[in-house]
Amino acid sequence: MMFNNRKYERGFDWSEFASGILFILLAIYFFRRPSVALGSLVVLAALLAIIRGIVSLSSYSKFRRIMPISWTMVVAGIVDILIGLVFLFDNAIGSLAIAYLFAIWFIVDSIAGILTSNHLKNFGTIWFVLSIIFDALGLILGIMMLIRPFYAAFTVTFLISWFFLIIGINNVIVAFARRF
Repeated sequence: MMFNNRKYERGFDWSEFASGILFILLAIYFFRRPSVALGSLVVLAALLAIIRGIVSLSSYSKFRRIMPISWTMVVAGIVDILIGLVFLFDNAIGSLAIAYLFAIWFIVDSIAGILTSNHLKNFGTIWFVLSIIFDALGLILGIMMLIRPFYAAFTVTFLISWFFLIIGINNVIVAFARRF
């Protein structure tokens, strides 16, 4: 990374401070209203799916001459747009889909961790045992979330809330740090 030779202007960073406070307030709000956090995530996923679908459809014209299988971009684009519209107009289906995806993610990741943890014996038995224990806990949690999607939805909103809180605190710290 290159820096220019101009002296960095120091001083309290009000924009960083304001964004930090907004993230902290949003985190507190999401902690108190997890359904709002999940609904916001569903709307964001819906908008991203629609945008992705539009990009796929617009890319078709560029790729149809060079890729014989480019028609799959049209199919994927239409599916993305349909999924986005379903999520946008039926928040419950979107919430359920995100909950199931999160549960499946936990299960797949935990199984992969269990299956690949054998190499940790080379670094000491304790690391292997700890990895198996945590992956088993992740697998149990994933199965619980699959059986009860509410747990998955709660976990997603809880993590988002913590993420916003951490980002907000960091932004406030950076605002003060730039004074010195």
